[in-house]
This record gives sequence, structure tokens and C-alpha cells, in this order.
Amino acid sequence: EALKAKHLLINGKLSRYTYRNIAMMAIRADDFKWADYFTETYKDHLKKAELKSSYHLNKALIHYYKKELELARDNILEADFKDHLINLAAKNLQAKIYYELNEHMLLESHLDSMEMYIIRKKIIGYHRQNYKTFISYLRKMIRLQTFDIIKKEKLLSKIKSEDLLTEKAWFNAQLSQLKSF
Repeated sequence: EALKAKHLLINGKLSRYTYRNIAMMAIRADDFKWADYFTETYKDHLKKAELKSSYHLNKALIHYYKKELELARDNILEADFKDHLINLAAKNLQAKIYYELNEHMLLESHLDSMEMYIIRKKIIGYHRQNYKTFISYLRKMIRLQTFDIIKKEKLLSKIKSEDLLTEKAWFNAQLSQLKSF
């Protein structure tokens, strides 16, 4: 209703944050069709400078949550943000995609790049620790032997006890999928 009434537009434009948040609300409700409809219909309401990256981030999110990982990867590679926090969110999604596609060499390189980005960007405040922790645990998970149930349980326990880690549920899901012999 707010979209139809244009209450979410500022000077006729939709902010990239609102654009992503609305799509994520539909994705979390498992309404991928509407998320895609919204992404396509409202892309022209974005500022020209933000259109390509915001559009491709939304498409990547839709495909990721539909488990269409190759399409998610193709779209996330098109996103390049000047906004540091959205850029980090996109990099975070890209890391998860690489992990789930078992593209571990690409993932290692991506994590190195992501870590350097975090070091260089001093203005990201408390988000720095969240992303550093994400990188650290993801590296540990990559190196984890699937048959080592004790190390898997220890890692899962450490992750669950983290105060500042937004991806706990994702780590839990990934570690739960590792097969034990």
C-alpha cells in the first residue's frame, strides 16, 4: 500500500535500502514471485547511479534463497556499491555463494579481498567485527574435515556463543549438512 501510494518515494525515487529491504521481506515470506515482480517493476524508481548494483543485488538475493546458486553468483558479480555497508553485505552473500558452490579457491581469494576491504575502510564501525568474525569462521569451516565430528561440534559451539555474528543460522545450517562417517 505504501508503494502504491508512493509514500516510500523521495522526490520520485526509491532508496537502495528500501528497495533491498522490501525485496528481502518478500523473500523471507517465501514469495519469490512477488520479490521478482517488485525488483523488476521498481528498478526504474532507483537513482541512475544505484540502479545496476541495487537491481543485481536483489536478483542475487532472490536466486540465492531459491537455491539457484549459479544465477545468484552471476548477479552478485554485477553489483558494485559505493556504500560500504551494502558493499560488505554483497561481499558476504558472494562468500556464502562460493562456499555453497564448493568454489573454495575462489572463496579463499574473495575472503582475502574482503578482509583487506575491511582493514582499509575505517568508517564501518562495529560492523567491522561482525565481518571479521564471519571471515574467520568461514575459513575454519573450509578447512574442517567432514569426518571430524568433534571439531565440527566445537566449531558450532564457538559460533553459537559469538555475541556479534549475524550469520549464526547460516553457519549452523552449513555445519549441519556436513556428513559424518
